[in-house]
Amino acid sequence: QAIRQRDFAAAAEHFRAGLEIDPDNRAARISYARALYLSGQPVAAREALERVLAEHPSEPLAIFLMGILLEGEGAIGEAAVRYREGLHIDAEHPGAHFYLANLAMRQGEYRQAVAHYAAALEANPDVEPARLQRLVALYRAGAAGSLLRQRLEMALAAYPDDQWLRYAGARLFALSADEALRDGERALELAGQLVRQGPVPPFLETWALANAAVGRFDRAAQIQRQLIAQVSWLASDEQLEPMKGILAEYENQSMPQVTAWAADDPLLAPPPLDPEGPFRDYPAPLPY
Repeated sequence: QAIRQRDFAAAAEHFRAGLEIDPDNRAARISYARALYLSGQPVAAREALERVLAEHPSEPLAIFLMGILLEGEGAIGEAAVRYREGLHIDAEHPGAHFYLANLAMRQGEYRQAVAHYAAALEANPDVEPARLQRLVALYRAGAAGSLLRQRLEMALAAYPDDQWLRYAGARLFALSADEALRDGERALELAGQLVRQGPVPPFLETWALANAAVGRFDRAAQIQRQLIAQVSWLASDEQLEPMKGILAEYENQSMPQVTAWAADDPLLAPPPLDPEGPFRDYPAPLPY
């Protein structure tokens, strides 16, 4: 009941009391560690996980959560060791594959990232961020345009409401120099769907680019002006300057020099680690 009410401090106390009665219940001790972490006691959570691993060194969930805890502390190498250790025990563990893939992406090891994202999705197709990140990893690893398009279209067909796939597809089809990928009409279709979901700045920018990709520069300029007006109240002059430069390109009936999948695009980057997420939500072999 305390867990359902998000009262993790109370939950931790109940687990502690239960473990005094049944100290060998490792599932309960893992849940105790989770409740401790979520109630703001990371040191005590680590101690609880370390006890589980001292007594049961092959416990996959404890190994995985220890990896998350270490990564959250910035101990990236140690975290990776834990994730790999977990995969030696459970080769299909989707969490270990996903977090290893994210580490590989940040370190520029794109082929490793592709393999781990693919394995995560094979084990659990609902690992939503992995759908896009596998494609981005393929792109950064230099995959052929024909292969990338095939995988992207398959993902879009399987998950037609995934706005991040639409965003990535619209930009790639609008801006790629590869003939196997360049498709302005497809970009316009996807970008139109995005802005109907919500006219937020990244989607408006992409919609303008898609219009320009099919030669509708006047419409692209109109959308770009809308974008600038939308963000001008909170953006600095330095941030607005590139947007105004793109507007000038549209007004000159020319395509701006914009990267399809820029390395610094936050919508195309692996999600930042939030240790509370897996500590709270990651599926356990047994419920709390």
